[in-house]
Parts: sequence; C-alpha cells; structure tokens
Amino acid sequence: MAKIIDLIREDDEPDRPFFSFEFFPPKTDIGTVNLYERIERMSRVNPLWIDVTWKPETKGQTLEICRIASQFYGVNVMMHLTCANATKRSIRRALECCKQAGIKNLLALRGDLAPTDEGTTSPSTSGPGPVGSVNSSIPSTTGQGNDDFQKLKGERELSVNDLSDCSSSEERTAAKDKGITATQKPDFEHAVDLVRFIREEEGNYFCIAVAGYPEGHLEAASFEQDMKFLKEKIDAGADFVVTQLFYEVSAFVKFVRALRKIGVDTEETPVLPGIMPIQSYNGFCRMTENCKTQVPDDIVQELELIKDNDQMVKNFGVEQCIKMCTELLTKNPDVKPRGLHFYTLNLETAVLRVINGMELFDWWRNNRKLPWRPGFRSSGNLCTSSGHGNTAGSTSNASPGGQHHQNQNDRDVISQSPPADHATKLHHQTSNEESVRPIFWANRPQSYLYRTASWDDFPNGRFGNKDSPAYGDFSTQFVSYSKESLTKVRQDRRNMWGEELSNGLKSIATVFVKFLQNDPKVKKLPWNTEAPTKETNFILPQLCKLNLLEIFTINSQPRVNATLSNDPFVGWGPPGGFVYQKGYIEFFISPTNLHYLLEKIDEEKLKSWRYTAINRSGSKKYTNNSSNTICAITWGVFPSSEVIQPTVCDDVSFEAWKDEAFELWDLWSSIYPENSPSKLLISQTIKQTWFLMNIVDNDFVSGDLFSTLVELMDANAAKAWRQNCVVSNPSSTSSTTSSTYTTSKR
Repeated sequence: MAKIIDLIREDDEPDRPFFSFEFFPPKTDIGTVNLYERIERMSRVNPLWIDVTWKPETKGQTLEICRIASQFYGVNVMMHLTCANATKRSIRRALECCKQAGIKNLLALRGDLAPTDEGTTSPSTSGPGPVGSVNSSIPSTTGQGNDDFQKLKGERELSVNDLSDCSSSEERTAAKDKGITATQKPDFEHAVDLVRFIREEEGNYFCIAVAGYPEGHLEAASFEQDMKFLKEKIDAGADFVVTQLFYEVSAFVKFVRALRKIGVDTEETPVLPGIMPIQSYNGFCRMTENCKTQVPDDIVQELELIKDNDQMVKNFGVEQCIKMCTELLTKNPDVKPRGLHFYTLNLETAVLRVINGMELFDWWRNNRKLPWRPGFRSSGNLCTSSGHGNTAGSTSNASPGGQHHQNQNDRDVISQSPPADHATKLHHQTSNEESVRPIFWANRPQSYLYRTASWDDFPNGRFGNKDSPAYGDFSTQFVSYSKESLTKVRQDRRNMWGEELSNGLKSIATVFVKFLQNDPKVKKLPWNTEAPTKETNFILPQLCKLNLLEIFTINSQPRVNATLSNDPFVGWGPPGGFVYQKGYIEFFISPTNLHYLLEKIDEEKLKSWRYTAINRSGSKKYTNNSSNTICAITWGVFPSSEVIQPTVCDDVSFEAWKDEAFELWDLWSSIYPENSPSKLLISQTIKQTWFLMNIVDNDFVSGDLFSTLVELMDANAAKAWRQNCVVSNPSSTSSTTSSTYTTSKR
C-alpha cells in the first residue's frame, strides 16, 4: 500500500484533480456485505484512496474494512484513529494492528467527547471524517466491533478506556481499584498529541492526515486560535489536511489563505476540501445543525421549495455540488485544491453523478493498469480478541475456520481473513509483485486473492515458476449471516433466481439470460457478483443463445487483435500499446451435451480450440491438452517494454477452481425447500452429474469461437443426436477417458 502523501506529490497530472471517498462501519452484517460491494463498484473510478471512520465500539470493524478494501479490492486506504480517553498502550496496539494489516495512512483525530454517567468524558462517534471530530453529523452508526486492540496478546488489562466501556459498576470499581481514575491526566488531550506520539513511535512509517475546520472549530475561542492549533498539528508531523464539510466556497478560500499567513506551506502540506452532496432534506438539516455549518441563502430557499420531493432534492444536491466543486477548482487559482474528498454516507449514486458531471473520470478510455485489479497483501497475524484466528472486528457471526451452526449454503461470498495457518507465511506484497492470474477467477477476484493469500511469491508473467499452485481452501472465506439477515438474503436471492424452477432447466436458462442482458431483477449470479463487463456486449447474442440451449456460461471474453490499449472496452495498460485476447468461454454442460459437443469438435477438425471438461469429483475429465501446458489468453505490447501476459489458462488452476464453481451452486439451491424439485434439480442433477468446461480459441486473428459454438449446439441437430445415441458412463477410476470418447482421440 502506498502512502497518500507520496501519491499526491508524485502525481504525473498535477493539474487534474484527484478524488477520494469516505465510508463508515455499518450496523449490520448485511450492511457490511453491501458496503464491500459498494467499495468494489466505486473503486472502478480509481479514487486516490478511501477512508473509514472510527468509533471506540467499532474500532475492530474499522480495521477490518480497511484491510479487506486494501487486500481484496486493491484500493489505498486511510484509517481514522481517535485518541480521546485512549492510553499510549492502546494506541501502540492500534498502530501495530495497522502495520500488520498493511495500513500506512491514518487520519489522526481527537474524537468526540460525550458525558458519562459519572461525569467524566468518553469518545463518541468520529462521524463522517473530520466532521465528527466536533459533533457527530449523522445518527450513531454503531457496528458490532469488539475490543481487539485491547487484547493484542495475553490477558486483557484494564485501562482508562475501560471506564467508558464497562457495563457494570463492579467493573468500574475494579478499574478504580487498580489505580485508574477518570480524574487522572489523560495520555492524549488533543489530536496534536496523537500526531506527535505516532511520529515518536513510528517515524515516517505512516502518512498522517489531520482535520481542518474552514469555519472554525466549535470549541475554539476564535478562528485565529483554531488556525494556530492546526499549525501545531502540521508542525508535529501531519502530511496533509482534510476539512470538515462546508457549503460556502469563500470559507475554504479564507481558510487556506489564513493558513498561509501563519507560515503553512500548502504546497508541501496540501489542504483538501471535504465535500458532502445534499442527498436528503432532513439529513441535510440535521447535518448542518449539528456542525453549525453556514449555508448560503439560495440553497436554503431552493430546498424549502422542493423539500417534499426526495428525487428533486437529490438532483438539486448533485447540481449544487458540481457547481461548488467547479468553483473551488477554477474561481481562485491561488487556492485551487489538489483534490476533492467526498463524504459518501455509504451511498454511491450522488457522488458518482458528481464525478461524472465534472468529468473527473475518463469513462471513454481505459483506466486499468491490468485486465484485473491487483490487491495489496497484508502481513497476516492480525490482532484478534478470541484467540481463534478470527479477524478483528468482523461484524459477521463467522467462527474459526468458517465453521458455524448454520449450513454452509447460507454463507455469502465475502472475504474474511486468511486461515490462521496461512497468516505466518504472508508478507507485504505490492501490486507490482503480481503480474499474472488464471482467468477462472475473473468474476471472483476476491476469492482468488483469498485462496492465494499464503503464496510467498507470485508467478511471473508466464506463470512459469508455479508449476503446481497450492490454492487455499475457498470454503473458509464465507461470512455467516445472523438469522434475521439470512431470511432477507434468501428472499433477495429468490427474487433474482426464482421462487421455484417450475420449468426446470429452462427456468435456470432464463435467469442466466436475464443476467447477461442486465435485467434489474437479476443483478448477480453465484459466479458473477457484478454486472457483465462492457466487452460482453460484443458476444452477447451468442451467449444468450448458448444459455437458452442449456449451456450455462459463467465466464467469457471475445477475441481481440491489436486493439489500442486505451480502448474503453478491452483496453488496459499504459497508453501507446496494443492488446490481444484469445476467445474464451467457460460453462456448465450436461453429460449428453458434452459428448455431442466433443464429437462435433472432432468432426469439424477445430484444431485451434483447446478444451478441458471435468466433473465435480474430478473422476471424469476430457481434454485435448494432455501435456497440461499453460496458455496465455491475454497479452499486451507496449512501448519500451517486454510483452506482458497478465491472464492465462492452465489445467491445474482449473481443477482448483472447479471445486469452488460447483459448490457455488449451493448458494442457489439453498433458497429452496429440502427435497423440492427445484433443489434436487440443482443439487442432484447439475452439481452431481454435469461438467464444467472451458474452451480457448487460439485463433485470435480470425477465429469465431462463439458463433461456431452456437452452430455446433444447434437445437435441432443436438436433439436428433441425443435421440439416436446413448452415452454410457465412464469408469469411475478414469480421469481422462470414457467408454465412448477418449482423450487420445483428440
């Protein structure tokens, strides 16, 4: 993971503003699952970083969200850290946990102070970013974090924090008996104390951001005094400043100029405006009232006219935000910010509309360094409080090794910490160290990162030094839902995949087709957690036809021959290059259709096709790649660079993937009653007897894999063949032959 201040200073387009997003820990496990999906979607517009707020009761959850966002979604993260009523010991533990999670960026805050029942003060919410450093600007977003930082090693010891955490007078009495009283001078009184402590303990390991208040801190005696305190934080070692929300551009201009007057070099220490689009009338009123934010009269008047129309309020909020951001970036060149920091409130639509409206992201060109998004590898050994190897602060009910009282079918696909036996093998790895992946996990990249978490090094661009990759167990990565959440999850899946499969395989085919066509009713499949990629449009008619022929496709890519690397659909890598792809398709197929297809491939002498088909147990396998060679299926040629081959197809990885692919059918079958026809169709027929097959067309110049495959599987011809041919079962001990077709024939 990179330090944010380095990214800002090394930006090769300094005149082009960057942007970043802030999120907060959700209350529920479903909320956390949804947040991960939102982070994944919003990361596609390449924010410079995201940050996650901190509350004492959700600190472990904050750390976990930061770790997962970095490791599995490949985004730089900044974690909020508050020090109100904290001890040096607890902060040291927090810093150590951050280092072990690979986190290098912190937003150092004092934290809110709330009165306790004994007249002392304790930290409340940190709100949305610097906003909450004074008063919470949104209702409490209590998560289900735990005291992970209180128990890094050994037995938990009482500290000043325990005075606010204790749930009984007896526990508080125990704390006092140990000599800990609320009247003792705290280790940290202000954010500047936290900044100094981090620098004293860790030097320049962390990039430190601090909060700024364009309209002055509510507790400051004057605006000038507040500027003095901010300069103290900068002098203590802060790298940049993120401001509280505001709606008066003049307030930000005055703020930056005031900092310069007292000796702050805002080029060396950038000041970034905190932006919060208006998304609801009541939320806006509550926010501005809590923060005592100045609101221009024209905004107040306009909102009064439309306050009862939620959509009009949202539209106005986007328009007003675009106008304000444009003014920030253009009206006063001397205080033009390097970037914009958006408080998302865990919502994406308004913020992305602002980014799109300001053209901050080039939707029309490639923005990918590789066809897939690299993740950042953490060092493992994350702080836990259970001793069982669970990740700190998880909001799920998952227990060690993914075991739980619920059935495994009830688990959704969300990456948890790597298994405990993997943790000691991990080390910090950057995106530069991973240059190639098998194509099979193209639609489940988080699963791939999870299953390769124990790899000490990654294969090179030709997958050459991993002859037999040791993939970890995929089953331990799932989150288990609470009973209440599980009911909702199952209903959501039934809404997408059908209350019942009344027409058997045709019902399943219809779901696959709706997904490919971006039908809003089917937003995901077990193997595809996001909508089809843009390149799917080139082969969409053929894919739909194949699914209607009961060839259930889960992964594909069209052939590409020397397309410019900045192409918005298939491009990747630096500008001035050319990219190539071999046609690829992966699908589930019945035994009868498989044997028909293999016969047709032989008849047509399709020598450019390389295929492998395997059943769930691995006892039946058909392939014309008997030597198990590794095949590059995506590559690029760039100026002054060797050929880059980031995506490959190999049988060893395919066999590891097929276990996961078949088990994912359980997510679908689990929504139906036991022994129902719908459940049995999936669990007994498809999962137990069908094959998973992949085909690579090596003719990337003129091959027509998808249209040819449709022609081969033409419904009339296939039906006639099935009526006149009985396929006997292969030997259960054979991995590459059947009684009808043998690998040697191909």
